[in-house]
Amino acid sequence: MPPEFSPPPERKDAYEQPAVGASSVSRKRFILLASLSFIGVIIVAVLVIFGVRFFQHWQIEKQVTTAVQNAARHIGASKTDNGTYSQSSSDVKNTTNVHLSATISLDGEMYCVTGVSAHDKSVVYHQGTGDKKPQVGSCEQAASSKPGVPSHIMIASVDTSSVTLSWHADPYATSYELQCSVAADFSNATSAKTTKLVASVTKLQQDTEYYCRVRSVNKIGTSEWSMVQLKAKTLEWSYAPSTMTLEPVSATTASYSFPAVAGALYYHVQYSLDHNFVKGVKDFTTTATSGTVSGLEPGGYYTFQVQAITKDFDQQSATYSGEFEVRLPKP
Repeated sequence: MPPEFSPPPERKDAYEQPAVGASSVSRKRFILLASLSFIGVIIVAVLVIFGVRFFQHWQIEKQVTTAVQNAARHIGASKTDNGTYSQSSSDVKNTTNVHLSATISLDGEMYCVTGVSAHDKSVVYHQGTGDKKPQVGSCEQAASSKPGVPSHIMIASVDTSSVTLSWHADPYATSYELQCSVAADFSNATSAKTTKLVASVTKLQQDTEYYCRVRSVNKIGTSEWSMVQLKAKTLEWSYAPSTMTLEPVSATTASYSFPAVAGALYYHVQYSLDHNFVKGVKDFTTTATSGTVSGLEPGGYYTFQVQAITKDFDQQSATYSGEFEVRLPKP
């Protein structure tokens, strides 16, 4: 009996893919659209922030350039028949939003105004002689030639080892150099450097007369030294007697003696039962270097100190000696 015929199993096409449900497709499209929307929102937000900041920066720059331009125009309008400017740097005042500074050259023929934003110190503009509009950067940064000589140089103060000078700025100086010397030709001069308009030359000898001068510096070079050679004399050191001898004379009197100090006009002596000189301090002045002090407490343990007062040092500034002690006998 012939074998029973069975048809072969149906074959699926190797390239046939299972059907994808409509809900799965919709979900993927939703995720894609949501992602694109989120990215779009981020891009818009970034553009808005950038635009706001750009506008704010433009406003700040406008404030600075306008203030600089107005100040420069004000100085320029003060030009006199001889070519100098009657306005001074102190006539330029800050505005609410801009810090302004101006410098005028020693000969009065050049000026430069710098403006810095009060809200963003990176925004800096300047306008100087010959500039038609404000330029980026400060006057000092814009220098294209050597600076001029500083003007109005004065002795601000002196002490025992230094001389302090002050001067007016040059429009294009970035720093200044100072010199003081005992010689008029400034040989072996002592020097100092600064970016300010007041500075000291230190490590000088006490009670000595010095010649002093200043010059301007920038990236191009240095100016000539100031022509006016100022003279300043340092003060003497304040010296006090190196020792003091105290002896009890009686239960209420003590004697004192100390070596003289050169240049002393008189001496200021203090004494007290308080070794810190806070309570019960008594004092007297004398031109003698020895004498007696009476009216003391019997059996008291006193501490003394003395100052030498000179023409340069009064009782507020003169140095005190060391502290010396004496014990009085009891009656």
